[in-house]
Amino acid sequence: MAYAEADSPLDTLNPHCGRPPAEADAAIAAVLTALRKHLGLDVGFISEFLPDRRRIRFVTADATQTVVCPGMEIPLSEGYCQRIVDGRLPELMADASLVPEATAIEFTASVPVGVHLGVPIRLASGELYGTLCCFGPMPRPDLRPRDLEVMRAFAEILAGPLSASRAAEMIRNRDRAVIEGALAGQAPNLVFQPIVDLLSGRALGLEGLSRFTLPPVRPPDEWFAAAEAVGLGVELELSAVRNAIALFARIPEPLYLSLNCSPALIRSGHLAAALAGTPLSRVVLEVTEHSMVDDFEQLQQALAPMRAVGVRLAMDDAGAGFSSLQHLMQLRPELIKLDLTLARVVDRDLTTRALVAALVTFANETGSQVVAEGVEDLRAARAYQELGVHGGQGYYFAHPLPLEEARRGLAQ
Repeated sequence: MAYAEADSPLDTLNPHCGRPPAEADAAIAAVLTALRKHLGLDVGFISEFLPDRRRIRFVTADATQTVVCPGMEIPLSEGYCQRIVDGRLPELMADASLVPEATAIEFTASVPVGVHLGVPIRLASGELYGTLCCFGPMPRPDLRPRDLEVMRAFAEILAGPLSASRAAEMIRNRDRAVIEGALAGQAPNLVFQPIVDLLSGRALGLEGLSRFTLPPVRPPDEWFAAAEAVGLGVELELSAVRNAIALFARIPEPLYLSLNCSPALIRSGHLAAALAGTPLSRVVLEVTEHSMVDDFEQLQQALAPMRAVGVRLAMDDAGAGFSSLQHLMQLRPELIKLDLTLARVVDRDLTTRALVAALVTFANETGSQVVAEGVEDLRAARAYQELGVHGGQGYYFAHPLPLEEARRGLAQ
């Protein structure tokens, strides 16, 4: 079988391999590649020992594919690694065909393996992590014990970053369990904050905001970031959308409901089903300008069927970074929501006022509306009103509240 792409940690080139682990960072891969090049061998890899198997964590190789790739799990009874740790195989086999214990292993002939070096990796605590191995198809009688000492030195170097990787993985596993528990409990809860017309003071809509009451105590954005890091970001967002939609019938007409949605959720195809049966002309999807959009065309295609039946799009956090113009031009949102940081200085900072005025002009020319977030006092409300901003949202008007309390506030 062929080997992995030159000088790089393997991705899932082999369809039988799992996805590479999240901790497969460039530093570890660089050290592994340096070792393999120093020895002049075809393949280098690190395996982690689990209770009954070993998992391939990092691989570097010379050619285009390999029999070893990240994510593979192999019984400890198979292959060389456990035998090397137990002392049943020598750490240096310059010619594997001369080692009876090695020739009895199917891997030796099927790969084939002509030369193999492997040493244990022990973490700072003394705990056995796994093995560091390099091999090639042809015998290498020139390899000597000093080369094995180099392997041991590299194993010590790698112990530090591997300890950090293991700790990071433990955190991810913990976070995944927490997120899965939150989803099982139908989290998050929803609170609602009014969006008001700055001229008339009447409510235009309500933004649904997620809140988490279960431990650990952390802001909603950290919950969603943790979910995304463990591959459950879309699931948690979808749970928030469903929980908001479940309350939609109790939102007074003609107020709209504004929902935060990442590009990943929109592209997933699950959003339309979650919105089914909802008066879509009263739904606004908020996409932050901080969201990474690597394919605007794909995002537009996913949005098109929903926008065709009345769903409106809002660009959240406008003016906070460098992506505003591209997002505005590509997505053409019906609502432009100004980042809350602008409200702090909009009454006195000329640059901020010029930016807001420019966005208002853009909105007027394109048929969209500008809404200011983070309006906490009369000063900011008046400044935005003077600049022609259509709507406002923030503590000056109302705090985020459970729906029934928000309804009572609207009635007053």
